[in-house]
Amino acid sequence: MVLSPTARHLVYCFNSVINIPEPFKWRRNFEQLTPHLQKAKKNGVTKAEIVEVITHLSFYAGWPKAWSAFNIAKQIYND
Repeated sequence: MVLSPTARHLVYCFNSVINIPEPFKWRRNFEQLTPHLQKAKKNGVTKAEIVEVITHLSFYAGWPKAWSAFNIAKQIYND
């Protein structure tokens, strides 16, 4: 199976929100999320889809990470 660019960037965004290695969780480092969200937007991922993704991931990654991700997504999707 080959993922479309849209689906691929949704996966990248999932990973950027949820995958912070255990020793570094205190940093809440989202540097990689910004370029992935920019590319996702360029490839047709809508604001509603990103909101749904982040909301769904909040139950796995935790609400503090989700709110950080929402703030980054707001900056990108309001440009």
